[in-house]
Amino acid sequence: MIIELGDLNLLDVTLKLANGETKTFNIREELEIEEGNLTEHFMKQPGKYAWWSAVTERLKLQRDYAEAELEKEEARADKRVRASLKDEGIKITEAMVKGQIKLDPVYDEKLASYNTANKNASTMEKVVKAFEHRKEMLISVGAHIRDGNGNSGEVRTKDTSKGSQSVADDLKARAKMITQREN
Repeated sequence: MIIELGDLNLLDVTLKLANGETKTFNIREELEIEEGNLTEHFMKQPGKYAWWSAVTERLKLQRDYAEAELEKEEARADKRVRASLKDEGIKITEAMVKGQIKLDPVYDEKLASYNTANKNASTMEKVVKAFEHRKEMLISVGAHIRDGNGNSGEVRTKDTSKGSQSVADDLKARAKMITQREN
């Protein structure tokens, strides 16, 4: 099976702010956690979460607006189609009306706007979910630091069965164990 995704650059998000300025964010960089910089990540997490949640709410509002515009255009197209079919003396059926509405260029434009708004809101909802996962990861890494060997510069955990290892290696091993248990 081949799935063609076209231009799927979901990691770069460009936002147009209220003052007209545009800002581009790389979601991967926004979500990144560096072991040596955990304090800064702990401090910035609430602000990042709040910012991206607010962006998401704005996108959901745009989606709702686009949906309302689509519904209005569908009603207008319905009226135009019915009048046109009546003028041509063609028996009007619901299937025929719905089919003709889908061919209406103005309706098609509103549908494309709604689909774009829906995709943007849905994508950003996933980004906010990723920030929730980031929070949990920060908590987990913080717990490993407390249980580890203190402030040695590099975050390490003590595991008497395997010696000392980095938190990232420990978390990868734990994720692998969980995945294996689920399968």
